[in-house]
Amino acid sequence: MAKRCSSSRAGATPTLIDVARVAGVSPITVSRTLGRPEAVAPATRRRVLEAVRATAYVPMTSVVI
Repeated sequence: MAKRCSSSRAGATPTLIDVARVAGVSPITVSRTLGRPEAVAPATRRRVLEAVRATAYVPMTSVVI
């Protein structure tokens, strides 16, 4: 995978959009892969998860109070 995180800010935390660009998919596909993996084709899921690792993306979690 030759693509890297394309965030213009030096040392910026990678975003879901960065992951989508690296994986070659839409941001909603990244979101579905992380939230409902069964809704995404296995090959696409693998590409997205590889991009997550390559970019060191950490999804934000919701906090319920």
